Amino acid sequence: MKMTLADRNELIISYYTNGLSSGEIFELANWDMSVRQIQRIIKDAGVTRDPKTAFRMAVDKGRVHYRHTPDYLKKKRKARHQLGE
Repeated sequence: MKMTLADRNELIISYYTNGLSSGEIFELANWDMSVRQIQRIIKDAGVTRDPKTAFRMAVDKGRVHYRHTPDYLKKKRKARHQLGE
């Protein structure tokens, strides 16, 4: 039995709501479509993530490396009144 487009789209949306990214869905499924097409299907369905959630998921999965930089390691610019001018 061949999968219809509606069934394929529902499967993509269920993968996305279960925590997979569009790139992971692309690697998991052997369909003849690009990552951008998967993103478009997800967007048209209205099932998107806010940037905070997407970033946290990427950090948890190891796709993004984030480490808080302490204040004493940051370079601070001095204001004009601190320069002594």
